[in-house]
Amino acid sequence: MKGKIKFFKEQEGYGFILGEKGEEYYFNVHDIKSFERPPRMGDQAEFNVKASTSENKKDKAVDVVITKADFSEENNRHDDRITCPNCGRKIVPRLVTNQGQAEKSLCPYCGAKVKTFPMSYVQWGVFVILLLVFLIVKFGH
Repeated sequence: MKGKIKFFKEQEGYGFILGEKGEEYYFNVHDIKSFERPPRMGDQAEFNVKASTSENKKDKAVDVVITKADFSEENNRHDDRITCPNCGRKIVPRLVTNQGQAEKSLCPYCGAKVKTFPMSYVQWGVFVILLLVFLIVKFGH
């Protein structure tokens, strides 16, 4: 038979194939003959059917072969993580804010600074005003 992968849960090792006539077939990782990568939604497959012995369960797909992988953009997961410059792990940096403004981002594993954000115009203005007040108090008269 022919069908398309409806979904496959890689961590649990099972999924479902949607047959040509709309019927669903359960399969697990042991039913796949060979593959280069785990099956993904939309991949085309050929398989044999093993009838279920229970009324409550679906028929099973066995001898599953992925015949055409779906490489369309919406089905391919992109890894948008970056590599920490300190520990080398793949991360999603954690944003640190100060009074509602982005200040820096940190590695969630080692705490290293990944990026420092420039001060906003308001922060620069406050800094300049405080600097002027300090200089006037210190040297003015």
